[in-house]
Amino acid sequence: MDEYRKQITTKWGELKAQIKSRPFLAYLVGIPIEKYRDYIIATPSNEEVLRIEKLINQDRIEKTLRIREGLQKITGYRETVKVAKKLGISDTTLRQIMTGKREASSYQSIDRIELFLQAVSDFEPSLENSLSVFDFLTDEISDINKSFHDIAEGLKNFQMDLNYMAKNKKLPFLYKGSFDSIRYNPTDRLIRYSVHLNETIEKLSDLIDTYIEKSTEN
Repeated sequence: MDEYRKQITTKWGELKAQIKSRPFLAYLVGIPIEKYRDYIIATPSNEEVLRIEKLINQDRIEKTLRIREGLQKITGYRETVKVAKKLGISDTTLRQIMTGKREASSYQSIDRIELFLQAVSDFEPSLENSLSVFDFLTDEISDINKSFHDIAEGLKNFQMDLNYMAKNKKLPFLYKGSFDSIRYNPTDRLIRYSVHLNETIEKLSDLIDTYIEKSTEN
């Protein structure tokens, strides 16, 4: 296999992953139903891979333009940091989408933004967007739970450090083992925990405000 064909095979692996996760793409790029399995098992010709890549890139460009227009109707450039947290994407990515610097966004970002726009406006997600509110919230809540767990574990160790300080009237060690000569002020660590906790609470609050029904009725 020559070097160019290797590059095409690698490219097809990436395109195939997108098609498998968004089956409607197969129809969009003109893969015949009766030949779908052949496309998944083997790499098509160089020309066919490049044709499909061009169509997928064009689809991403069109969808990115659509979400850009949707975002511009409901938020401003200065609010990108707050909105990005609700979406679970970086504010840099969102800012580039809104300003047009990112012409073709990833399908993952497109799906998340479409879901957000649907929650806050009359925006209709793409037919092939399989991301549900349940799936999105499951991922985000999992990250939040991990943050709370990490904070709780850190505070357990923090208690031991405070007890050491009370008993020995010295600052506790920052590291154990070979670094046990380094001491630290516990208030510095507590401030970091506090910042992390506030950020996690803000993320949870944003999710509730955007995606969770507020009714207290059953």
